[in-house]
Amino acid sequence: GMALGYGGNPYGPAGTGKTESVKALGQAMARQVLVFNCDEQFDFKSMGRIFLGLVKCGAWGCFD
Repeated sequence: GMALGYGGNPYGPAGTGKTESVKALGQAMARQVLVFNCDEQFDFKSMGRIFLGLVKCGAWGCFD
């Protein structure tokens, strides 16, 4: 699935290393991983700008 460009969504309780696992996988695959700590201030315009930036630079996004 990774060669086809499919995404993923780690699921589980807090504090189990999901973010660190994504960062480690990104490093192993030579991808920049940008971590965003989301809150109520993130509206659809903010998310659109983030997604546009991720696509333009080819980075992975991790939304906490």
